[in-house]
Amino acid sequence: MLTSAAVKKYWKEQHGLNVRVSTTPTKQRWVTARMTLVNGQYTGEFPLDTRIDALRIIYPGKPNLSEGGSAGNVGSHMISMVESEWEEFFKVRASKVSESPSIQPA
Repeated sequence: MLTSAAVKKYWKEQHGLNVRVSTTPTKQRWVTARMTLVNGQYTGEFPLDTRIDALRIIYPGKPNLSEGGSAGNVGSHMISMVESEWEEFFKVRASKVSESPSIQPA
């Protein structure tokens, strides 16, 4: 089971971002990571390449959706996916040379 701590750890260690993580216990468990707000301003934004990877997982076979890095549940300040999509996201990101596979959730 994917934990909020694993999602927070990934964003902090790999991208230096502090995020808030919430889960919604539905049939398919939704996990949402969002940038924190300080004085009405977001503290950062998700890198474009990570948003594109998330979109490719959510919308396989639709490359046009990936170009801008925002669609549906993926935007510059929020990424919301079901647990299985997050697990796939971590696998894809771990396969990138700049990121370590050791941060994959158990």
